[in-house]
Amino acid sequence: SNEFFAISFLVACGGAVRKRAVLYDGKYYNYAQLMAMLVAPSGVGKSMPIKLAFSKLIALDKALFEAYKADIVDWKAKCVASKAAQEVEPEKPHRRQFFIDDSTPEALYQALAVNDGLTLYSDELSAWFDNFGRYSKNGEVSRYLSIFDNTTFDITRKGDEPLLVSEPYLSIIGGIQPKVLSDTLKHNHMRNNGFAQRFLFVYPESVHKSHYINAVPNPAFTAGYDSLIEYLHSTHFGSLTLSVDAKELFIAFSNELTDTANATRADYLKAMYSKFEIHCLRIALILELIKSFPIGLTVNSVSADTMSYA
Repeated sequence: SNEFFAISFLVACGGAVRKRAVLYDGKYYNYAQLMAMLVAPSGVGKSMPIKLAFSKLIALDKALFEAYKADIVDWKAKCVASKAAQEVEPEKPHRRQFFIDDSTPEALYQALAVNDGLTLYSDELSAWFDNFGRYSKNGEVSRYLSIFDNTTFDITRKGDEPLLVSEPYLSIIGGIQPKVLSDTLKHNHMRNNGFAQRFLFVYPESVHKSHYINAVPNPAFTAGYDSLIEYLHSTHFGSLTLSVDAKELFIAFSNELTDTANATRADYLKAMYSKFEIHCLRIALILELIKSFPIGLTVNSVSADTMSYA
């Protein structure tokens, strides 16, 4: 499905940018952050688009981990020297990373606090949801709601150092099977509090496992995409606004959503429509940054063409 590739590349490009760009629409600030599920039966090719889209970031993440291991070795040596000299030990280095997957909520919050942003990437989101439910009673669900909105929060617990997580950025992407999705959404903590409505569901009407294709991606396209990811991850874009024409398009879209939401009695749909404004702004930001490759932004604003496409 082309849609699987499209959303995977959008989330990956946003995951490369993280908090190095923000879009201000005159009321709110939005980062290039998305939460998406690829919905299809098992074995039809949900994983490959994500793996291709994130291949360069995975390589960068591995390099960061190797650097972190070297920093730990150096830190331990300095601790030994400090102890011998009866000096204060140096602070333990933080791990810089792009991805997070199998972690406790506490470990996630720690990682968010020391990184510009993270992407939770899982071939099968059902495993994540299985673990997620174990923590729903201690406020983990509400914490993810605030993370989607990039709301700063602090963690203060007895015996632990207080932790301030400033404007957390967490993108989420992965595959899920239709039956599993249906079962998951039946849980009240997923649907009634607005958590499910924060996801973009990529759910083609008909997806079939394709025959074997004896072809590989064009190396030139692969190299170009890798260069795009490098550019997005290494450039500080700063704050963008909407051009006058883009703002007019967005207002019209927002009003259309409002009319649609007012016309339905389903609370679930009302909440879902309200989130489309946020999705649209975040996609527009990602698209404008992609368009700026490789020369950089000529103006710090989202164009009408970009907004129309978003």
